Amino acid sequence: DRDGSVRDGIFGRLAAGFELTFAWHNTALGAEVLFISDGARRPDRYIARAAGFYPDDVAYFGRHYVAASAGGEIIPILRVQTMLLANVKDFSGMGLVSLAWSAADEIEILAGVLAPWGEAPAGDPLSPLPVPSIESEFGTAALTVFLEGRFYF
Repeated sequence: DRDGSVRDGIFGRLAAGFELTFAWHNTALGAEVLFISDGARRPDRYIARAAGFYPDDVAYFGRHYVAASAGGEIIPILRVQTMLLANVKDFSGMGLVSLAWSAADEIEILAGVLAPWGEAPAGDPLSPLPVPSIESEFGTAALTVFLEGRFYF
């Protein structure tokens, strides 16, 4: 770890999932579960968990997550993808909808929206040093709209 000492305990991560693909519009459906043994057991421990991150840690605060995805071609040069990721303990999550357009040979344009849900951080605005109370992991995230260009060579 950071100071050269050994971390207390042994920690692990376990993920299991599946993906099904279909010839119809090159459709794919998937689901996954994730367990992180050293994740916070309660939302009020998320800040402490974040403070203890190591450079190689995954940036998840909790212990139990589920995810689902679905995607397929609308037309051969336009693909839609949807994904959901949820923290099982605090019922927060994030959804993604994106479109990928094959604009030319070796050029792809992506556009999408990441939409979080969950309780927003709370705090006492009258406190001289307001410390937020995180009630949900993904409730801290902002709605994100993105546009991305990919060029392959």
